[in-house]
Amino acid sequence: MQNKLTVFYDHILNAAKQRGVTTAEIAAEITSCGISGVEMDYYMLKESGDALAEELSRLGLPINNCYCFFDWANHPEDTSYINVLDDLKRLNIANLLVVPGFINRDIVTTGDQDIITTALARAREAMLPNMIHLLDYASELGINVAMEDFDDIIAPFATMEQVKWFLDRLPNLGCAFDTGNFFYSDQDVLQAYELLNDRITYVHCKDRSLTPVEGEESHVNVSGKEMYSAAVGNGVIPMSTILEKLLAKGYQGTIAIEHFGSIDQLSDMKTSASFLKYFT
Repeated sequence: MQNKLTVFYDHILNAAKQRGVTTAEIAAEITSCGISGVEMDYYMLKESGDALAEELSRLGLPINNCYCFFDWANHPEDTSYINVLDDLKRLNIANLLVVPGFINRDIVTTGDQDIITTALARAREAMLPNMIHLLDYASELGINVAMEDFDDIIAPFATMEQVKWFLDRLPNLGCAFDTGNFFYSDQDVLQAYELLNDRITYVHCKDRSLTPVEGEESHVNVSGKEMYSAAVGNGVIPMSTILEKLLAKGYQGTIAIEHFGSIDQLSDMKTSASFLKYFT
């Protein structure tokens, strides 16, 4: 089993800042642990120009996937995905994680569940035409597209059922299975796996801790639990069980380390990589 192990470029930047060293020094440490690629915000890449992609390749961390945010719930006329896909093709980046948008947060603050549910449903319908067109063009270019379970109540794709809604309507869309985000929605990740496993094309290995970490802000889930970052294998998510299930079904895709908010990104990246060696 040869699964590619990647990490979010944001974590590398934060690790360099936290340790007072260069990104090249961080890259040298994490590549020695088996990490061989990065997950990159498309707009950060766009602002930095091709030089950043070239530098990361030289450091042994080529861009494996870009993630890109759109606002199709409010601006369905936006067709900027065409330029996004053209850029990825030009830079030989084979994977796109699409985040098609959110409802306005003030709708959630009303506290009226019927209003919220209606807004989320309308947003999904508004997003669908652009998702269809994006997937068609991505297929022409040979780019794989996936959607994750996003950890925010304003996302119309936060729960397993909401993600499946898109998958049922978009046969070319992959599921980027984020192991930690179902916990945000107070859902059982193993149940989510059983529902979505036949469409999983990408995996974000995110663990969650319920133990406060000094200096780190918590992320509160829908039932009020305060969640903190954790190195993979050091939190409450049944990571080994999920990964063993993936291995058993023959998963050979990317395993992306994710722990936004960590106050010691380098240590957590190395700990996560050590835990994941068995699965790569």
